[in-house]
Amino acid sequence: MLPIWLISAVACGTGIGLGGLFAWFLKGCKVSFVFAYSTGLILGMAALEMIPDSLQLGGGLIFILGVTAGVLLFWYIHHLIDHITIITRSPKQDLFMRTVILLTAGMFVHNFPMGVVLGTDMDQELWTVMLVTLIVHNIPEGIIIFTPLFLAGYGIGALMLFTGVIVFPIALGSLIGGVFHITIPYVLAFILNITIAIMVMIAVCEIFVHALKESSLSICILSGAVGFGSVYFLFVLQ
Repeated sequence: MLPIWLISAVACGTGIGLGGLFAWFLKGCKVSFVFAYSTGLILGMAALEMIPDSLQLGGGLIFILGVTAGVLLFWYIHHLIDHITIITRSPKQDLFMRTVILLTAGMFVHNFPMGVVLGTDMDQELWTVMLVTLIVHNIPEGIIIFTPLFLAGYGIGALMLFTGVIVFPIALGSLIGGVFHITIPYVLAFILNITIAIMVMIAVCEIFVHALKESSLSICILSGAVGFGSVYFLFVLQ
């Protein structure tokens, strides 16, 4: 039987890669649709998957504390990036790369506690179920990360690099959870809530705002609804 950390890494990487493949085809669409659609994906993941899991783990108070910390962390990371010069071919590409960096940071924080939970609680006899679940869960994450990356002009090499960055914390978390059997739901919920706040702030303050600059509010809302619906069919109807 393969170790849980390896199964987690392979499943996460496969889902991220499939999402990246879908993002490769999306790059030919209008930027406004792609960004509004990605906003819907993020909000759908938060509302349908991440927030219910967080409330089940830690309850309302931990949710409020974690979200508050996440909002403050988002603005701190945002402030740091404002002082970093990203050299690309245009200011629009710089914006895409800023979005990629922020999203990657959010995914990195999110995947570590997820890995800890999987490594601690997952029975290895259910590894095939976990494999499918992780793949499906990470497809929208791959779309969200790699759409702005491809729009910035980067290709498959960058996809592989960022996939490794995103996969590493879930593998490490699974390994640590399996070895030490960490069962502190409030800590895990707090970390998850930080991720929720960072991702939602990115969606609203970075991605959706940029979509509005490229198109009308009604079209952006409709495109976002399509993204939200995509997550619904992936997570709720699986």
